[in-house]
Amino acid sequence: MKTRFRFTKTGSIKFIGHLDCMRFFQKALRRAKMDVAYTQGFNPHQIMSFASPLSVGLTSDGEYIDIEFVSLPSDDPDEVVQYLNACMTDELFVTEMKVLPDKT
Repeated sequence: MKTRFRFTKTGSIKFIGHLDCMRFFQKALRRAKMDVAYTQGFNPHQIMSFASPLSVGLTSDGEYIDIEFVSLPSDDPDEVVQYLNACMTDELFVTEMKVLPDKT
């Protein structure tokens, strides 16, 4: 199941780079024990993609990340957002979630 999350990056977290932001999301998903889909290669990794990298030192209220899940902890998008935000900081957090069609 493919999902699109909108997230906000503010405060001192604006000084972390794009790769660190990717690692932050990977660790937050692992901490939340969400059932993320993994690649089937020799070194499996979580299936996720960012819309575009944000430059170091900039803040944003509208960054997007697509994450593929095997299953979600709830059918309600607001509950999933709260569940994930419980494992994230106050300066980098998810604001909304949408489930994408399977063909995207």
